Amino acid sequence: MPTRVKMPNVLLNHRGHPFKRRRFEERWTATMAEAGLTGLRFQDLRRTAMTRMGEASVTETEMAAVSGHSIDRSRQIL
Repeated sequence: MPTRVKMPNVLLNHRGHPFKRRRFEERWTATMAEAGLTGLRFQDLRRTAMTRMGEASVTETEMAAVSGHSIDRSRQIL
């Protein structure tokens, strides 16, 4: 099994600390409701970004590095 690399947090709260999962989910749900969007999950954005990177000829290794997916999982998504 591959070793997972600890990546830095990219989503921080107003104090510069990582979001707690529950709090992020609350904010995500409220924002989607305010925008009138339903059925959109945060991970959908990551997969959409990967698809767009594939369309832009980004390498699988680069996509995996950006998304946090393994190279094999990156291939499955594409």
